[in-house]
Amino acid sequence: MADIKKREEITNSMLKLITSTKEILVIISPYIQLSSEFKKAISALDRNITILIAFRSKDINEKTFEFLHNLPNAILFGNDFLHTKCYMNEKTAIITSQNLYDYSMKNNFELAVEFKSKIDPKNFYDIKKESFFILERSRCLTEQNLKYHLHDGKVAHCSSCGTNIFPILYEESYGYGIWRKEHLCQNCIAEFEQYEKENNEVEIFKRYGQKCALCGGNNDNQLQLAMGIAPICTKCNNKMVSPIDKKKIGKYN
Repeated sequence: MADIKKREEITNSMLKLITSTKEILVIISPYIQLSSEFKKAISALDRNITILIAFRSKDINEKTFEFLHNLPNAILFGNDFLHTKCYMNEKTAIITSQNLYDYSMKNNFELAVEFKSKIDPKNFYDIKKESFFILERSRCLTEQNLKYHLHDGKVAHCSSCGTNIFPILYEESYGYGIWRKEHLCQNCIAEFEQYEKENNEVEIFKRYGQKCALCGGNNDNQLQLAMGIAPICTKCNNKMVSPIDKKKIGKYN
């Protein structure tokens, strides 16, 4: 069901995936250095296509970042723990060892597996779900693009002050697991780091989990606060039991 791509086929498959995109393009690659061919392909995409790109922000060069940042339809995410490489649009997903990096494409021995949504819907769906899970836990570097591209403007909220911090791509997957600093805005993180040194975990969760990370309202879910897990209010938590495909937002409808 999956199609194995050998070294000499991978780059062409990635280019084909980009140029055939009609709705949304997802690029997850720790290291990015674009050749002129890839720059041309990405720049030629219709402005109504949303481009989501995640990379290690500390390892990207200035020229590449400037190019990506200037794309009017791109939302960039920084995640310095990235290791996976995934490229997908609404119909095709490629999981590979190859970064979107010109040197790697020309010199390294790589391997890739390509999945089609019509041929292998389960694996395609699982890849999509995990890719968006990664994006949600990455830091958005282009917040000014969020409301334009995510039609209903859904974003995660700081669990301390309630301000918007980054997009929610799937409501169900956001927030599960241990409460982390990623649930805070930059202003609250600075205060949190000092408070963390002087207080126990229960007090920390109570103080910095006052707001729901999904809706920004007051967090009434005392059980979650007591357990020290992601701050989601009771109303939002109850909505998260629906099948994930019913909670898609943005252009992934």
